[in-house]
Amino acid sequence: MRSAASALAFVFASVIASLLLGAVFHGLSTPLAVAGLGLGIFAGAVAWRTTPEEKRAPLGLWDLLVLGVFVLVSLRAFLWVVFYRGDEICVLSPNNLGDMSLHFNFIRNFASGVPFWPENPILSGAPLTYPLGADLFNSLLEICGVEIRRGLVWAGLGGAALTGFALWRWGG
Repeated sequence: MRSAASALAFVFASVIASLLLGAVFHGLSTPLAVAGLGLGIFAGAVAWRTTPEEKRAPLGLWDLLVLGVFVLVSLRAFLWVVFYRGDEICVLSPNNLGDMSLHFNFIRNFASGVPFWPENPILSGAPLTYPLGADLFNSLLEICGVEIRRGLVWAGLGGAALTGFALWRWGG
């Protein structure tokens, strides 16, 4: 539970701190992104130290089998969420085709230093009403030098790991 709490605290605090810093300084920059991620690391460390350690039941054969299937499905879904084939950007699921271009647009828009609260980059003059947490986190990674596709893969695999852990703790 400590790992899940610290990972969630890291992402949450990074996004909230960067959102506030972006609002105060009228956009994100490299120092602000590093500061936001640093505050997230601090929050994750505090969560790690303050979350009590729980005793874990040993995993049985069926638990390991279900965990293995979950890991394989998660790897299949997120390692190929976005990939390159020559000079094309491809997605694994055709259902993600429109979503990926939207997420790329939001991530690059936030990373470009637009003033907060940003306008919608797709609808001219309209305020952004899309929930921006995951895209803002990925824009922090991009500002700090993580390639956008790699950041999406890491965030997806991290989210899948947290989801799998939460489901295992909830249902056994």
